[in-house]
Amino acid sequence: LVRDIIKCRVFFEKEKSDYVIMAGSTDVWNIDFRPLIEQHQKSDKPITMVYKKVPRGEDYFGYFLDIDEDGTVRAINENGYAWSNYFADCFIVDREYMLDFMNWYDTLEYLDMIQIIRENMDTTDIDSFEFKGYLGKIKNPADFLKVNQAMMDYDIRNEVFCNDERPIFTKAQDE
Repeated sequence: LVRDIIKCRVFFEKEKSDYVIMAGSTDVWNIDFRPLIEQHQKSDKPITMVYKKVPRGEDYFGYFLDIDEDGTVRAINENGYAWSNYFADCFIVDREYMLDFMNWYDTLEYLDMIQIIRENMDTTDIDSFEFKGYLGKIKNPADFLKVNQAMMDYDIRNEVFCNDERPIFTKAQDE
């Protein structure tokens, strides 16, 4: 929600990085953000949204991107059918543009960032980035079970957890 982002305004104002990567907390994947950042820089667009092509959009819950031939996002839909571009709940945005969003929507704290992006599509060019690896989404207990069962697959498990270039670090206990 926007209110959660606004609570971090001081960080965004103090930080001098050019970009902000926003990613959902219910996703299981192992993505290298460097190619995303490189593409975002080359596109010269304020936002780049990450998606995954899925064979049966109707089997997925979330948002779907309509993307034209040059990679520009033309629409964000709530339904997908057949082969669809499933939004991976991750995007990169220019930090200054994020600060503008905070200023414009300061009083509307219960909006979701996707709602804000959808409202501004007429005036904002949005690029897309295709993620081709495993993406598990956990929205409910059935999804949790499905993603856990997917980890039984040797290739998926190794892609997510055994990647030498992008290792995952965990703590043995909460401190």
